Amino acid sequence: MKHIKILIASAVFVLTFLVCTLLFYASNMVMHGYIKNMAEDIILHTIKNDIYYNYTDESYEEAGYSLYPEIFAVDSEYNAIYDDENINYNFYRYNYYTETDKKIVDWCRQNTEKDKILRVLAGSSNYYVYQSVGKLVKKEDFYDAVPPNSSEEGISVIWIVYVDVTSQELIINKVNSVLIFVMLFCTLTAGFLGTIIGRAVEFNQKRQKEFFENASHELKTPLMSIQGYAEGIETGVVNDVPKAAAVIINESTKMAALVDEILSLSRLESGALHIKIQELSLREVIYDCLYALEAEFAKKGIALEEDIKDVFINADLKQFETVVVNILSNALRHADKSVKITADEERLVIYNDGESISDEDIKHVFERFYTGKKGSTGIGMALTKEIIKKHGWHITVKGIADGTQFIIYFNKKLQKGR
Repeated sequence: MKHIKILIASAVFVLTFLVCTLLFYASNMVMHGYIKNMAEDIILHTIKNDIYYNYTDESYEEAGYSLYPEIFAVDSEYNAIYDDENINYNFYRYNYYTETDKKIVDWCRQNTEKDKILRVLAGSSNYYVYQSVGKLVKKEDFYDAVPPNSSEEGISVIWIVYVDVTSQELIINKVNSVLIFVMLFCTLTAGFLGTIIGRAVEFNQKRQKEFFENASHELKTPLMSIQGYAEGIETGVVNDVPKAAAVIINESTKMAALVDEILSLSRLESGALHIKIQELSLREVIYDCLYALEAEFAKKGIALEEDIKDVFINADLKQFETVVVNILSNALRHADKSVKITADEERLVIYNDGESISDEDIKHVFERFYTGKKGSTGIGMALTKEIIKKHGWHITVKGIADGTQFIIYFNKKLQKGR
């Protein structure tokens, strides 16, 4: 799929932005809800306990509130009941003094809905306000300080209770600034990670495409040979039938080996193929592998030198044999006159005296179907590296003056120290 990197990056960016936005609004709803509930609880506490007259900060602290309301009374026209600011302390709630009080009274004049708790936004300030229905205060309750506009029965007063939550709203605004920064950071980071993921997906798709193309090519070559000889036998063009049959068998064996390597690599990478570790004699395993390749050594006239210590390692027998055979086969393909094997409990070194491997080939030697100077490597070396990785070992290749070395370190720490 073209432009998959852009699609994945965009999808991750948009999804992260939506999630962050939802979390932002959800957190705001929770914070504003908390402040609203607290303010309403304070006002309801005031109403329920009828503490218009008996209001003290301590009464709210004892109830577990961190905010306190402001309480005062006005007449039915929202005027102060007393104009004298030096009124007897017992009746100071029958006047309002501060600019905030006056602001709240002006709002109440415009919004006369009674017995409800409403949110008031006044400039940059936030309040929750409650105004009671008119309540008659008898004339004698004022003692010798009867309000000037009182009737014979007394005066109808409206109690106003409000809670200033401006400081709490400012805290929320600061928290929102931080949340917006975090949201932008997460969104941009997610977009960046989406780009990386998209690039990785594109790369994997490209590798898969190349893999199938190369696999098809590798399988097509022996298939064409098999088809050509089979058709020759059928039409009578090929007279030497035993030779043709040998070619067909040989090419079929190559195809079977390639398919087996492909399946093994796929199972290793997917985790379907499990490594069965057991204690193995390093010398015996290598000798078994050499025995299987004895005819190839003789056919090519390649001399073999070996210095293999009689030590034990922990490995999967079948998979380790695959590793050894693959590296030895590669050494045979590139050797001029000799191959040398040295092994002990720390490492296995397989050397061939062919042309020294180039730096460019070293970079790609473990890639699938890499084509070097002597043709495609198939997937044998890629499978080798994957098996070694599963064992927790390390493999490296070195070009030296008179040949090439493949070195397997049975302990990664040994390789890091060199």
